[in-house]
Amino acid sequence: MENAVQIVSRYVIALFIVGIPLYGVLKGVKVYEAFVEGAKEGWQVVVRIIPYLVAILAVIGAFRASGGWSS
Repeated sequence: MENAVQIVSRYVIALFIVGIPLYGVLKGVKVYEAFVEGAKEGWQVVVRIIPYLVAILAVIGAFRASGGWSS
């Protein structure tokens, strides 16, 4: 059983990289166009959350500089 898991784990990423686009092509989806549209939506999400990430990093930096976190 352990040997089978090791064999499958070696190829699982390659299976996803090949399998998902192949499945989309078989279903008649324009895979590249769908990927580009998803990337555009992802970029919009990134642009919306950047100010919050900067604020969180600034607060963490201030907290650490004030001595609130000693490592």
